[in-house]
Amino acid sequence: MMNSVSRLQKYSALAAAPCAALGGLAVGGISAEATAGGGFPTTVTANAGQIFTNTAVFNAGGIDFNVFAFWSSNNAASMGLSINDRDDAGQIQFWSGGTQSKVISSGATGAGVTNNGYGGSQMGNFNLLGTGDTGSNRYLGFFVQHTPSSNYVAGWINFDFNRSSGQRSFTINSYSVDVAGSGASITMPANSGGGAVPGIGGLAGLAMGAAGMRRKRQRVA
Repeated sequence: MMNSVSRLQKYSALAAAPCAALGGLAVGGISAEATAGGGFPTTVTANAGQIFTNTAVFNAGGIDFNVFAFWSSNNAASMGLSINDRDDAGQIQFWSGGTQSKVISSGATGAGVTNNGYGGSQMGNFNLLGTGDTGSNRYLGFFVQHTPSSNYVAGWINFDFNRSSGQRSFTINSYSVDVAGSGASITMPANSGGGAVPGIGGLAGLAMGAAGMRRKRQRVA
């Protein structure tokens, strides 16, 4: 059983950790998909009544994954998926979903973040879930190695989320993985509808637009 000190350390790590979302199922090198009715969708929610929710969801290539939601305040919150034993896995790469499908593999470009086992959104850090307080039918990809066995896992998760004030809620609807050697690869579908995460150019455009609006207001004043 986790003691109070260990639990507090875990909560603190989750509040400070970079976040994305991921999923998968080990099926000996063959892609597999889980859908509603086979134990999915799976939802975790955190709020003032329960600041941390964590549940085991799958094993991929020898790596156990948990889906989690953490909410301490609107400025200290995160959600996504974590590796149960990070000593068994190397660095994880995460790709956000967008308007185009993406190939997820060791050599694929455009990974939004690389970290050591946490992967969604976090206030004040970064966001790979997409825009809005709520979202549905979105995708996020991941690539990771199981170091003891040299298995590699390329996969994606389809998810919904709610990060409105006072809570974090994250739902895995379905997922697909390829478990193989270093050549593991899978194609992640495009998001259905909106929810694309702005790239550097898009963020720069938003900043320029905001600056233009400020100048316009100043002239009017």
